[in-house]
Amino acid sequence: MKLFFACIFIPAIFLAVIPQSQAQDIYRTKNGTLMITLMDRVETVKFHTNTLQINLNLKTAEFDFSLPLNSLHSTVDSLNQPLKRNENDVMRFKGILNLDEIRTEPHEPYIFKFNADLEYNDIRKTVEGIGRLEHIPGREQPACQLSLSFDIKDFELIDGMKDNFRFQLIQSILYQSGIN
Repeated sequence: MKLFFACIFIPAIFLAVIPQSQAQDIYRTKNGTLMITLMDRVETVKFHTNTLQINLNLKTAEFDFSLPLNSLHSTVDSLNQPLKRNENDVMRFKGILNLDEIRTEPHEPYIFKFNADLEYNDIRKTVEGIGRLEHIPGREQPACQLSLSFDIKDFELIDGMKDNFRFQLIQSILYQSGIN
């Protein structure tokens, strides 16, 4: 009977602990801040959102984020209207930070390059950029601050408007997942 109990109980403990340990490697937020600047124009046009969903795996340095286009807002009403009509349009980015390791104990901020794949409707582009990652000490819940910047050329964010854009993920705070 003891052997039967051990054969059932010990694997159950491992199955319960493994997902928790994997969750500790993931940092995320649902309210990241993104600024998109329309470049090569006489008048500067900026789009902004603070509802960006971001995930960062500290073990693999992989990140992804999703941008619902209807969450973007600019000061130009004629550009806001087409974005609001696209309720189901989501831009997705998946990439990897060019870092050998990501430590969670206090350290100098990491400055790095990264590559990411953009997926939007039928469009797929590879982008390169720079970023900064810093862990925030002294918080109740482990957290880090992530900033990314990259350009996309000849991109059609709004139907009929193909242009060059600069994307800037601005000091978004990501919290360790799996901790309540």
